[in-house]
Amino acid sequence: MCLMKYASSITEASASGQMVHVNEAIRQQKKFWRFCGILATIVLAIYALIAIVAVLGLFARA
Repeated sequence: MCLMKYASSITEASASGQMVHVNEAIRQQKKFWRFCGILATIVLAIYALIAIVAVLGLFARA
């Protein structure tokens, strides 16, 4: 969704040449990359949790 808004803002900026549209496009791109960073952090935390549980499971068997 953010990338679609980015695309429309950058298209309007190209057509009109107004900095307002460029600023909006950059804001939408920043929002998208912030979402990607948060999602990557969550996924890495889940992987770390799975690894810890797996290691503890191995020690529980021994």
